[in-house]
Order: sequence, then structure tokens, then C-alpha cells
Amino acid sequence: MKHQFSFIVYSLFWTIAGMILLTPPNYAQTQEQEIAKCLAISNTVSIIQAQTEIIIRAVYHQDNLTWLNTPAQTETTETGTNYSNIRGEQTVNLFIPTNQEFCEITIGDQPKELGNLITENMTKGTVSGTITYQERIALPLGAVIQVKLLDTSRQDVAAIEIASQTIITTGEQVPIAFALSYDPNTIQERQTYVVRAEIYLDEQLFFTTTQFYPVLTRGNSNEVNLVLNKVMSEQNQLTGSQWLLEDLTGKGVVDNVQTTIEFGEDNRIGGNGGCNRYFTSYQLDGTNFSVNLIGSTQMMCPPAMMNQEQQFFQALEKAYNLRLEGPYLFIDVEGSDLPLKFTRL
Repeated sequence: MKHQFSFIVYSLFWTIAGMILLTPPNYAQTQEQEIAKCLAISNTVSIIQAQTEIIIRAVYHQDNLTWLNTPAQTETTETGTNYSNIRGEQTVNLFIPTNQEFCEITIGDQPKELGNLITENMTKGTVSGTITYQERIALPLGAVIQVKLLDTSRQDVAAIEIASQTIITTGEQVPIAFALSYDPNTIQERQTYVVRAEIYLDEQLFFTTTQFYPVLTRGNSNEVNLVLNKVMSEQNQLTGSQWLLEDLTGKGVVDNVQTTIEFGEDNRIGGNGGCNRYFTSYQLDGTNFSVNLIGSTQMMCPPAMMNQEQQFFQALEKAYNLRLEGPYLFIDVEGSDLPLKFTRL
């Protein structure tokens, strides 16, 4: 009986010991501190300080899948620091040069992939995320992706650019990662900041964001996933659309006065000048925009309405450029630093 009890205790001891030895550590649940992150087009590779070990972690953007999470070995030379995985089916190397201007990811025998480096001690802030679209269209080689961080706080002027990034694809497909570095001193909590993205093929706009993606302030994060929409030509986008004037070249608008512009077929435009209906034709070549002489009805209205209408007609006849930015239409006017600004009806 004594020997049987000893055998049970002995077996139980080695069973528990085996469970401890064979169970791999869960690095994701230990206390972590991110040392560096490399954001490339296909993957994000992070270096994590987990208690006493350095962890290398890789996430594939296509599926948002963490496919590597293992201890790393480190090698530092005069040119930079290289991190590589100790375990795993494929060898993953993350190289961070001494100047920290970029980072390199190498996975197995695949070509090196350059990325944007984010480190814990960076003095710059970062807005990061992914770009995708819903259409089942493959991006060809050489597609140009432009991502911008914009200050859209002022309603009377076009958005102010805070940071930008240009990505030239080499065969990668969406979702594609981006990272925008900015000076935190330029950010004010009361202001509104958004991220906008565009994809160009052969210098022609192919995809663009059509809604606001707010970041940084007013409770918004510094990470955002952008969904772009396929772009029709400016002409096709305008035909049949109606717009309400929000700002008359920086002068504002008279309260409760509806000044509109409507784009019809055959390059015809018209609308309400605030008092009278007006009509004319226009020419559009790319973003180059011009308007012919305006005709209108001849009703009389209060002086403030008549004055604004006259200024609107004069500005429209001096138009030279048109651009669509999200829900807004901007028409640049000769002799004015600020445009006519409309919102879609």
C-alpha cells in the first residue's frame, strides 16, 4: 500500500511537471511594452518587451492574422539592429538602421519589404491604418496611393495638410497599410482632423475616400481603416448634382438665403442666386473650369440678398478651377485667395 501511494505521488509530480514544461508561454497575456513597429504594405512586424524576453510578432494585413509570436534574437552592428525569430516555420528578420529612417522586413526567401518605422521614443506622433475598397479589382504595378492627414476645422477654406505619405505599389493588393508621421505640437484638441486617401493609375484618379475619417481629437483614435470608392470622371459626378453655397470666397453667406448651383445635361448649369433663377453653360477639362455669361430672371429682393447674388454671379463668371473633396465642391475664382464652397444637397 505504501509503495502504491508513493507511485501515485511520483506519477502526479511528473504529470504536473510535464504540463509546465510542455505548455508554451502565452506572450500575448504577459505584461508587454512595444519597442518598435514596422508598418509595411503586406505585414506589420512588432518588437515587444515581454517581462525578460524580447518577442517578435507579425500580423498579415489581408486577414488581420497574427501568424508569428515568438522569442527573438537580436544582433546589433554599426549599420543597425536586426531582430529574428528563434522559433517558427519561416525565418523573419526585422532590420532597423541606425538612423531609423525606415525599416526592412524579410520573410523567408521573399524580397525585402520596406516599411515605416514607429518606435517608443519617437518625438513624432503617428496615425496609422489600412486602405481598401470593395470592388473586386486588382491593383496593377505602379499604382500610386496618396494618404493625407488634414485639418478640416475651418469651414471657409480648403483643408490644411498636416502630413502625407505616398505609396507606389509593386504588386501588393488591398488592404494596404499606411503610417502618417506628424508633429504633435501642431495638433489642437478643439480642431478636427481627418484622413483622406486617393489611388491613381497612370496619373488618373481611380479610387478616393468619399466620407470623413476623423482621428486624434474629440475622442477619436490614431488608427483608422479607410474604405475607398471607385471614381467616375468629374463630369459624370457633377451631372444631375445640386449644391448649396456655404461660403462666398471667405465672406460667408447671408442667413436664410439659399444660393445653389445645379449641373444639368449638355454642360448646362443653373440654380438660385438667392433672389433670381439663373442659367448658363460651362466647360470642364480635368479640373479646369470656366463659366459663360450668366442670364437670370429680374426679380427685386432686399439689398443684402441682391448684393450677395451679384457677387456670386461675378465670382462664378471668373471661375477657373473646380474640385470635389468629400462632400464639398470648391470652385476657385480669379482674383480671390479663397474659393466658392458648396455642400451637396
